[in-house]
Amino acid sequence: MRSSVTRSLVVLVVAVAIFAAASVSAQAAPEPTPAADQPTPAADQPMPAADEPAPAADEPAPAADEPTPAADEPAPAADEPAPAADEPTPAADQPMPAASSADVSREAAFEAVLSLQLLSRRYTYNDDVYGFLRPYTLPAGPSIGVDVRWYPARHFTHSIASKFGVDVRFDRAFGIESQRSSVLRYDTVNRIFEASALFRYVISHHAIVGSFGYGSHAYQLRNGQGSAPGLNTTPDVPNVAYSYLRYGLEARLAPRERIGILGGFSYLQVLDSGGIQADVWFPRSTAGGIQMNAALVLGLPHHVELRVGLEHRRYFHSMHVRHGDPFIAGGALDRFTVAQLSVAYRY
Repeated sequence: MRSSVTRSLVVLVVAVAIFAAASVSAQAAPEPTPAADQPTPAADQPMPAADEPAPAADEPAPAADEPTPAADEPAPAADEPAPAADEPTPAADQPMPAASSADVSREAAFEAVLSLQLLSRRYTYNDDVYGFLRPYTLPAGPSIGVDVRWYPARHFTHSIASKFGVDVRFDRAFGIESQRSSVLRYDTVNRIFEASALFRYVISHHAIVGSFGYGSHAYQLRNGQGSAPGLNTTPDVPNVAYSYLRYGLEARLAPRERIGILGGFSYLQVLDSGGIQADVWFPRSTAGGIQMNAALVLGLPHHVELRVGLEHRRYFHSMHVRHGDPFIAGGALDRFTVAQLSVAYRY
């Protein structure tokens, strides 16, 4: 009986101890929970603080939005160069009209000119002491001319080499007769040949060409024919055959796309005058010459030009006569004027 009671007491004591321990642990455990909860409000305390910067962070947001328009402002600025980039396109297209086949300002590499000409000549003496010397006049006579220019390097380069070229010219009269009297006529020859080296300098739509070369110009009366028996058929004017060095300068102006003006001047250093320096005329004579030309140019399609112009040559002679010479004269002037209607092909 005691043992069971004792055991019951022991069990009761153990149970009370366990309950007490459980109660103590249960009470001890909730206390840390509020302590653990304390940091939670403390951690919550920064939340409002974190919320306060949020508006501060929101304030830069508009500031961040403000650069956006600033970033948008360069966009129009970036659009503005686009028209500027378009502006060079017309500038790049500007040479296209200049390349038109009818533009007279084109810097051609090759040029060929065919001319129909009307030639006149007047030859007179100065200081004819005895009055024995006859002047000579040709009112008008037909002639034809061909002139070819070529700048070889211009076909494949725009360098300094493209500015050098060559020029070859040939003119010849046809169907001309000279008459000394009603019974005496002469076949008459007028012939010009020139070959020159060229240097062309282009300024905007205009060009200046310098030239140096050799030329010859012959005007001769041949095959005198007369019906009177025993008639002296020797011409009473000397034949001339000028050979010369030519120093020239000319300009090609283009005031309009299809309208141009040509002009030139050359000095002719005469090396020989031909028959006029024969012993029967003026053996000690010397001569020089000048040549001038001008033309109006009309540009046509397909690289063709129509030109209307005039050319004038003047040879001046000093006779250097002495006592005993067959003729006495101080000098002579030999003048040639040519009206020209020309067709040119240039490319």
